[in-house]
Amino acid sequence: NGDLASNLIVEPGSFSRDGDTATWGDVDVLVTTSPSSSVVGFNGTVGSLSFISLEDDVRTGKIEFSGKQRKTRFGFSVGDAAVSMASLTVPSPQGTRTLGPMSVTTDAELDGDRVSGSSAVRLDNLPFPSLGPTNVIIDVTMTAMDGAALGNLARALDDVEAYVSGDDMMVAMEPDLQRLLASGFALNFNRIDLVAPQGAMEMELLLELSETDVDQFTWTSALLALDASFDLSMPAELVDLATATDPQFNAAIGMGFLRKNGDVYEMNAEFKKGLLTVNGAPMPVPIPGMQ
Repeated sequence: NGDLASNLIVEPGSFSRDGDTATWGDVDVLVTTSPSSSVVGFNGTVGSLSFISLEDDVRTGKIEFSGKQRKTRFGFSVGDAAVSMASLTVPSPQGTRTLGPMSVTTDAELDGDRVSGSSAVRLDNLPFPSLGPTNVIIDVTMTAMDGAALGNLARALDDVEAYVSGDDMMVAMEPDLQRLLASGFALNFNRIDLVAPQGAMEMELLLELSETDVDQFTWTSALLALDASFDLSMPAELVDLATATDPQFNAAIGMGFLRKNGDVYEMNAEFKKGLLTVNGAPMPVPIPGMQ
């Protein structure tokens, strides 16, 4: 079928220099390319890695990755990819900490000049202060983003050293950022969960921008074209812990931002046509030109 395949196999080993030592486990990486479709496929495993010096001792468990990608005319790739790591051990002021397992999966496709995709991230056993080992779970989808604007913005971020300052970079990126926003898209964080021993804090953030005239773009018009919602559910035990360490949580409850519903506290915020409501109550939002 004309496909080309390359297989990299490395036996376990180590390398030392100037007191620093790197070690690795079995490495097996297979890369396939299809000249007819321009698709590059890859999958592989790395048994383990470690980097040890007088100052640091970083170790990983087994790493696995796979995917199929093809380059688009906008300069970025679409397709699917997945990577996972069994564990990550790092030094910290409190002693050695082991995180993981952790995984990331992505999927993207190009339909005409619009890009849509999804991503899922899971990080287990993160050492959150006061909470103990906490799992983080994030699911994101994007729909119908302008491919040309997205590609230009990605190239600008890749070439960040070419800019004199952050302000210089923003000036260069602003036309494509405006085009991206004026073209309209949806960006949904369908799941943002922090799962701690005290319970799970669950969040959802949905953003949808209606298409507007890029030649008439203003930041006010972008805000007025935005429909957004944010939902939060937080166990009472977590809220009690938070109020004990941060008095602002008490203020949030007193002002009605967090409302108790059984064993959880909840918040619903919506932003539509420049108007913000929190748990059904309108909140003032200063928007230029709409005073």
